[in-house]
Amino acid sequence: MQERLKKQILKKIYFESQDQIFDNKHFSFTNDKTKTINKIFTQIANKPQFNQIRKRYKLEKLLSKILLPKHLHYVLYAYYRDDKLTIAVSNHIGQNELNFQKLTLIKFLKQIDEYKMIKDVSIFRDEEFALEQQTKSESTIEEDIKFSEKSYGIFENNIKDKKLYTLVESIRKSIKQK
Repeated sequence: MQERLKKQILKKIYFESQDQIFDNKHFSFTNDKTKTINKIFTQIANKPQFNQIRKRYKLEKLLSKILLPKHLHYVLYAYYRDDKLTIAVSNHIGQNELNFQKLTLIKFLKQIDEYKMIKDVSIFRDEEFALEQQTKSESTIEEDIKFSEKSYGIFENNIKDKKLYTLVESIRKSIKQK
């Protein structure tokens, strides 16, 4: 009995000491030299080469807060230069819809320090850019889908019209050849 009790006490001491070694409060898997993905992206984004990207990102965020999602869908890109906000849209419908939103855009953008001097909003159609983007997406999707013919050309041809009858027979002939 005493030996059994001693073993239990030794086990208890062993496992309690293990808990102290791996206690999360005292042990950390990271050190000061490791970087999180957020730190890496922030360092890259803060480089001077990405100044224009930062500006456009801020503008895109602002537009997403001001415009309705259906209006934002028409926007291809936007930039702010010389007290003028320029927005490129994909088609004439987007241009017409956003022309009604010009005063709203100016009103909200004047409340932000960076855009206080805004005087005009210009909205134009950039159909070439839209077509380029559309053809890029279509070219990746388009593929020649080929399949094997599962028919042997065995079917009845009960058509009484001579033109249609010969057409169906030519289809049957092409199926049998494959």
